[in-house]
Amino acid sequence: MKTIRKYLKMISMLLSLTILAQSCVAYHSSTANLDEALQSNNKVKLTSETEDTYEFQQLQRENGNIYGITKRKSVTADILSAQIVEDTKDQKNVKILLRNDQLNNIHLQNKTMSTLATIGIPLVVVGVIAIIAANSLSFNFGFGE
Repeated sequence: MKTIRKYLKMISMLLSLTILAQSCVAYHSSTANLDEALQSNNKVKLTSETEDTYEFQQLQRENGNIYGITKRKSVTADILSAQIVEDTKDQKNVKILLRNDQLNNIHLQNKTMSTLATIGIPLVVVGVIAIIAANSLSFNFGFGE
């Protein structure tokens, strides 16, 4: 029991890291053009001319205007609340009208790295926990005493 308590703080930190890693999204370091972002229907990170960063679930073009779809309770929705045009049908997302100066740098989601971060990090954490647990348990059956 003392051994378990000794490692409890480290195990809880590793589990917290695993939970946080589940929401990781990696983006390509290279920029994409607007047409690629509209066609991808994937998550997009925009950097404005003023170096503000916005993350959207996807971008859409309607009537010559560019709209970003993001979650209602996201940081991006809070920052750009004055530009919200409408709620989506499911009431979980909002549509935000984007200005040209907000479309400075466009980075598309890197699905490969996002998947590796979501699956790989928890696997490593579980492996470390298993190694710690195996090393902390000492089985002494009384042989050789």
